[in-house]
Amino acid sequence: MQNVVFTQLSIPEFRKLLREEVKQVLSEQATSDTHQQQQTILNFEEGCQYIGISKSHGYKLTSQQLIPFSKRGKRIYFEKVALDQWLLSNKVQSVSELEEDMDSYLAKKGGNHGTK
Repeated sequence: MQNVVFTQLSIPEFRKLLREEVKQVLSEQATSDTHQQQQTILNFEEGCQYIGISKSHGYKLTSQQLIPFSKRGKRIYFEKVALDQWLLSNKVQSVSELEEDMDSYLAKKGGNHGTK
């Protein structure tokens, strides 16, 4: 941005300058966000940040092999898709899903014992 003394600008000139600066900042942010979304391999720090854990907890999970990771020398890497799957791997069923499972189990066993 060029150095401009704002007191010398008219209101329309100031608004135009401000709009241009905001557009530039938003454009740079969008480019940065797109790069992060396209990135599929994360280093250790990025992976911990992505799933919201501390680095010490990340080291604990990798040393106990409780989380999917790859190692190249001393460096640890995560695959974004694998982290997503790991995060969702311990799904807890809702009450309606449990009821559906119970109904289908009872139907297979040949009786409808007091269910809906």
